[in-house]
Amino acid sequence: MKRIVLIIGKPAREAPIMASIKEGILNLAPQTEIRVWERFSPSLYQEVMEFKPDVILTPPFNAIGLSTIFYIFKFHLKCKIISLTDEGVVDFNVPNNIAWAVGMDQYGKNLIDYEIFWGHRMAQEIGGRRLARGRMSSAERNKVIGYPRLQSYFINDLPDLSLPSRIQTRLATVEKKNVLFFITGFQLANYTKEDLFKAGDLDAENKCDELLVAVERAKKYRQEWIDQILIAANANKDMLFVVKKHPVERQIDYPQFENINNILYVYEDCELQVLMQYAGVFFHYGSTSLVDAYLLRLPSVYLFSEGANWYTDLGWPSSRKSPVHEILNVIEEYKKGFVQFEQTLQIRQIMFDMFNIEKGKPYNPSSKIAELLLADDTPQRIPLTDRYLWRALTMTYYYQTRSFVGRIVRKMLPLLFNRSGVR
Repeated sequence: MKRIVLIIGKPAREAPIMASIKEGILNLAPQTEIRVWERFSPSLYQEVMEFKPDVILTPPFNAIGLSTIFYIFKFHLKCKIISLTDEGVVDFNVPNNIAWAVGMDQYGKNLIDYEIFWGHRMAQEIGGRRLARGRMSSAERNKVIGYPRLQSYFINDLPDLSLPSRIQTRLATVEKKNVLFFITGFQLANYTKEDLFKAGDLDAENKCDELLVAVERAKKYRQEWIDQILIAANANKDMLFVVKKHPVERQIDYPQFENINNILYVYEDCELQVLMQYAGVFFHYGSTSLVDAYLLRLPSVYLFSEGANWYTDLGWPSSRKSPVHEILNVIEEYKKGFVQFEQTLQIRQIMFDMFNIEKGKPYNPSSKIAELLLADDTPQRIPLTDRYLWRALTMTYYYQTRSFVGRIVRKMLPLLFNRSGVR
């Protein structure tokens, strides 16, 4: 019987994915012991060491220092460590995007046993670079499996993915053709200079000025979206504007959308697929969620802002591309029937390259990931010559010793003061 730990980096987005992988594991091996923990939980180290897993599935080590604790797990527990990509799409025309996807952390080639990618191109481009930098031991350890979030599109009986009642009730009153669906993703606009350094995966030490410019552009882009959606909603009272915030954005980022009759602001964590099924058209900023529109055969509009080059269309086709300030014209075109979805060879190639989706073939990444987690192959061993191992051991034992000494000092100080007569 295996023991498996599933690590979540961003709960709002990854918890459903880990739930589907857990289900896949239990379907294949019902006796498996599984624990699901968050990466930044203060008790993660203690919980993992006590559980003694055979396998750990974790998001990639993109930010500086994320691999440290996993060195300790692998060294002491002799477990298998498998990395599951959490950002599977990159604009390959933007060097900064590629560098960010490859990651800033440093670790040796024997730490990760397998790296799971959504699609073939990411495995080649990003996996290849990590291999060249000594972070993987062989290209065969890069596995292309697909994106678990998308597998519900390929099953006959969809799971019960209900929406909050306030949203369900509102959408039920409007015809699909009159629902305009917008998503936001401008969380970079909330970053301070300190946040950029804390992130650990943005290379702020070398690109601080560039990143601060990007933050200002994100603020400008976000404000343009807010302003233009408000203008469009006021000019199209017969349409319902559904605006869904990104999972890592805050509800308070868009107070302007609340209490307007024909704007439905979705700040809850809802399944994108369910919301999109109510929409007649999808407006985006260059999001990977465009693949959902492809799978639903939903027309899409890429709204761009001049100068906001942090957000690109990823090289993917949309039914329309337009500056955000021309949204009124695009909506008029849509209402006249000129904005239509068209399935093309380019779209099919993108779905294969980025998500391992092939027409007419079954798609169940969660089950394939489960098979990899349950495989009986032997984990790689970290050689004692790995300098990152010694760095991890030194850092871990330093903090443990400091914590231990600190607890002793905190207990001793009251005794010392009492004996000296200090009150």
